[in-house]
Amino acid sequence: AVKGVNKIIAAYIAATLLVALAAVVSLWTFNKIEAASEARVQTTNLIVRTDALLDDLVNAETSVRGFALTGDASFLQPYLAVRDGVRGQLQELRSRTQAISAVHHLDALGSLMDAQLTQLAEIVKLRRDQDLPAVIAFVSSARDKPAMDLIRGEVRSFIQAETHELARQRAAFDSNMNRMFFIIIAICLLALLLAVAFA
Repeated sequence: AVKGVNKIIAAYIAATLLVALAAVVSLWTFNKIEAASEARVQTTNLIVRTDALLDDLVNAETSVRGFALTGDASFLQPYLAVRDGVRGQLQELRSRTQAISAVHHLDALGSLMDAQLTQLAEIVKLRRDQDLPAVIAFVSSARDKPAMDLIRGEVRSFIQAETHELARQRAAFDSNMNRMFFIIIAICLLALLLAVAFA
């Protein structure tokens, strides 16, 4: 009778440990899945926002050209929005990215955008000073095209770095899921062996 009681107690303790282990594994897995999901969402958001920032700069360039040709200050709204907000946007992107190579591209992008905005400010000043020959010469020379090409190149490189980071996150997520799968199988086998031993 004592052996039977001891056997029941041992089985109860083992079952309790298995349940606790399953709970710990489930909690760990849930945290990993949640963290991986948040990381993927953040990385995807970084890619979208960087692409949008490039669009904003292109719109700013177009708005300055419109102002240069017409003198209508209402054209400058997209330019002013980018001029006043680009540094903050770049800083936020920099603080959120996890890829070191992407940070380097953001730093280069910041310098290029500063130079481009300085050039656009020069065009705006020339038009406000009514120096139309200089404005026409500046706009028709397409001097800003090489700078925009460099900016587009840095944006592409940044997006590529973030895409690689996205792939790395996916691989880590798959690895964690496989590990969880094997742990669950091991727990189920232990539970089955316990049941057989108890029987």
